[in-house]
Amino acid sequence: MNAYLRAQWRVAAGKVYYHGTNVKLHPGDTIHPAALSGQRVFDSDYTYYDPYMVYLTDLPHNAERYALKAVKKLGGEPHVYEVRPIGSFYQDPEAESGFGTDQWVATLGEVVKEIPLPGNSHLEDGVIMRGPARRNG
Repeated sequence: MNAYLRAQWRVAAGKVYYHGTNVKLHPGDTIHPAALSGQRVFDSDYTYYDPYMVYLTDLPHNAERYALKAVKKLGGEPHVYEVRPIGSFYQDPEAESGFGTDQWVATLGEVVKEIPLPGNSHLEDGVIMRGPARRNG
């Protein structure tokens, strides 16, 4: 393993990772890449987006936003999972541009557990908004 990969692994090893989706999963379930599961949430206009990798984040509120994007595009309910990366695992190449420094990619992911939605974002009239949802009445 080269020095760069060793450094990436040391950074990655002590963290907890999350995945946001509109799919109901259970502990032990395997998360497959978008290209293999049919869940094409993101468009291919992202420079480094790889539909053959599973995207994770170390920030649960960002996983919540990704879950809301999935709901907005594909319907369903938002879910955030703590996930263990499986296979190749490294920081998203977008991090080099300063974008996506919280994002990691893996060959697959294994669901550890579902976590409560952080409540930092919500859908309002089809738009992802920051902050908790307003309550009527």
